[in-house]
Amino acid sequence: NEWFIPTVPLFGPHVHIYSTLGIHPKYFIPEFSQEILCDMKYVLEKSRAYPHYRHKRIVAIGECGLDETSNATIEQQMIILEKQLDLAVQFDLPIVLHCRG
Repeated sequence: NEWFIPTVPLFGPHVHIYSTLGIHPKYFIPEFSQEILCDMKYVLEKSRAYPHYRHKRIVAIGECGLDETSNATIEQQMIILEKQLDLAVQFDLPIVLHCRG
């Protein structure tokens, strides 16, 4: 779907660029949040299957957080943030936190 950009090894073995996966608070559409969260869980499960392949592994949840300039309400953003924190705990991943406002 249009939310995902495939993780492709574009650089040599000495370049350390890792993928994160999250719902940015400014750009998400609340009506699709459940579908996106299910897709995130699926991608994280697949990522877990490749522990030795850095270019295929998600290393953190994010960028997620709260943004007062978003069209979504703070309540909607809080729900999505909490669900992403749950995924971070479930998959033992750190978060990349977005804070504006």
